[in-house]
Amino acid sequence: MPKIIKPLTEKELEVGKRKKEDDKDNALSEKKSYKLFDGGGLYALVKLNNKKRYWYLKYRFQNKDKIISIGVYPLISLKLARDKRDEYKKMIVQGMDPSLERKKVKEKIIEEEKKKKHTFSFVSKSYFNYIPTLSDQIDPNYLAKQSRRIENHVIPYIGKMYIGDITREDIIEILERLKSEDKHETGRRILSLVGNIFEHAIDNIWLKYNLSSSIKSIKIIGKKTIKHYPLITDEKKLAILFAQIDEYTGHYSVKQALRIMPYVALRVGNIRFAEWSEIDFSKKIWRIPAYKMKSEVKNTVKYNTRDDHIIALSGTVLKILEDTHRFTGESKYIFESPIHKGKPLSENTINQAIRRLGYTKEELVSHSFRAIFSTLAHENLHLHKQDPLIIEMQLSHKERNGVKASYNHAQYLPQRKKLMYWWSDYLDNLRC
Repeated sequence: MPKIIKPLTEKELEVGKRKKEDDKDNALSEKKSYKLFDGGGLYALVKLNNKKRYWYLKYRFQNKDKIISIGVYPLISLKLARDKRDEYKKMIVQGMDPSLERKKVKEKIIEEEKKKKHTFSFVSKSYFNYIPTLSDQIDPNYLAKQSRRIENHVIPYIGKMYIGDITREDIIEILERLKSEDKHETGRRILSLVGNIFEHAIDNIWLKYNLSSSIKSIKIIGKKTIKHYPLITDEKKLAILFAQIDEYTGHYSVKQALRIMPYVALRVGNIRFAEWSEIDFSKKIWRIPAYKMKSEVKNTVKYNTRDDHIIALSGTVLKILEDTHRFTGESKYIFESPIHKGKPLSENTINQAIRRLGYTKEELVSHSFRAIFSTLAHENLHLHKQDPLIIEMQLSHKERNGVKASYNHAQYLPQRKKLMYWWSDYLDNLRC
C-alpha cells in the first residue's frame, strides 16, 4: 500500500517540523535541511541555515520524474501552495508540462520587456553613439545632421515601436509622406539610414533581418534628380553682381565674405569657418585642414578627407584678406559674426545678404559662386590651359575612378596656382 501522508498544518509550517519525526528523510538530513510533505507531491523544504521553507512539487510527466518550485513560505501560504499544486496537476492531465509552460511564460515576459526597451528610438540612439567609435575620421557635424533627419522624419511615426514589430509598410508610408512633401532626396537618405539602423540592431541580436533591404527607393520616390544650383555666367551680369557686392551697405565682415567668395570657389562652410591661422601671407596660400573639408560619404557615414585643401592667393584675394584683418584680426575667425562676438558667420546671414543685393534663391545662392567658377573654368580651358582634372581638384571633388585617384595624391599645386591666378585676373577684368 502507498504511504498515507498526513496533510500539513500552518502550525507545523511555522515551527518548521512535525510533532512526530516519523519521516526518514527528516531524520537523515536534520543537519542541513529536511522536507515536510503535504501529499500529492507537494512538500516544503526546510533549510536550517536560514530557517526558510521552500515549496516544491514533485510530479511525473512522460515517464520522467520532475520537480518544480512554487515559492517561499509564508509569502506563498499553505493554501496558495495547494492551489498551485492542483493547477499543475490539471495541466499534467491535459498533457502539458508545468515546468515547460512556466518557462514559456517567463520567455514571453522577457520578450515583452525587450519590446519595451528596444524601440526604434532606442536602437537609433545606440547606432549614432556607436558610429563615432569606428574611427576618429568621422565628421561629427555630418553625423549630427543625419541624427536630426531620423528625429524629424522617422521617430514621430515609429520611434516608440519595438524594432521587431516595424513592418515594410511602416517604412514605405514614411517614404511616401516625404515624397508628397517633395522631399525626394531626404527620402532616399532616410531609407539608407533606416537600413543602417536595422543592421546595427542585427549586430546586437535585437533583430533577425533587415526588412528595409527589400524596399527600392526608385519605386517609391522615383529617380534621383541632379540638383543644379542657380548661376550667372553672362559677363555683363557678373559685372553688375560684383558692383552690387562692392556697394553692399551691411556689416563689413559679411561684405568681405561676399567679396572673397567668387575668387576662392570654396563651399560656404569653409568661408564661414575660415580662421586666420589658415592664412599664410608670406607664402600666399590658404591651407584648410582636412577635417574641415566636405567629407566622403560611405554608407551614410561621413569620413573626413585625408589631405589639407590649398588655395593659391592672388593679389586681389590677399588685399581682401589684409583689409579684413584690420577689422577682425584679433578674432579666431576671419569673417566674424556681427551679432555673436567670437563666432563665425551663419549660413543664413550670407544668404540674407544675397537677398539684400536683390537676388532671389532661384537666381543666386551662396553655393552659386562655386558653380560659376566650375562652369567658366571648364568653358575656358583654351585660355588657362589647365586640365579639367585641375579644376576638379581645386573644387576638392573626389576622383570616382579608384585607379585614377591613386595617381592624384600629388596636389598639382603649380597648375592649381596658375588656374587660380587666371581666375582672379578673369574676375578683375569683369570689375573694370
